[in-house]
Amino acid sequence: EFSAISRIYQDNIKDKKLLNDVLSSEPKLVSFLQSNTEIYNKIFLIMCSNAFEKRVTKVLPFILSGEIELIDNKEINFEYSEIEHMTFFFKKNSFDRKFHTLFDWDSSKLNVNKFLDMFGKDFRVKIRGVIDKDQSMIDGEKAFMVLGRNRNLLVHNGIYEQNLPTEMDLDIIYKSYVSALDFCSKLFSIIYTMINEDRK
Repeated sequence: EFSAISRIYQDNIKDKKLLNDVLSSEPKLVSFLQSNTEIYNKIFLIMCSNAFEKRVTKVLPFILSGEIELIDNKEINFEYSEIEHMTFFFKKNSFDRKFHTLFDWDSSKLNVNKFLDMFGKDFRVKIRGVIDKDQSMIDGEKAFMVLGRNRNLLVHNGIYEQNLPTEMDLDIIYKSYVSALDFCSKLFSIIYTMINEDRK
């Protein structure tokens, strides 16, 4: 999923370069390029946000049930031929079609506190302390929330009716995606570590 998004981004850069080369001889294509770019940016943002939904709803049940092995605090290794009972329970009862209820997308604070509160206040305070000491996590958290918020606006208000913020071009969306991806990886690692410390 994530490598596909990177490939789509790189392909779009090449396509735009080709179109820009043609514009000098076909100026009437300017309006086509502009409208095409606006729609493409919206679709790309939805793809990026949906990738996180798939990742979170797939990985968290394994972390919470203890049926996952974290390698180098980053890579997640699934070694199970079938979903174990606890993982199945978490997935079916906590995450299926509920991803967008886990976060407060409308909050002006742009943080994941609603999600962290589901683990309890003490847990949230500990994780919040780690996040707030790491500028890359602060930036990634904001990027994650901005992508999710704009995805919801596009999906619920209509892709043609809803505009993206003017500063959100394809490059900004991709940079936000990369930053949010790093944030999610680190957050999974922190949650995994703390849960396993509590199990000891």
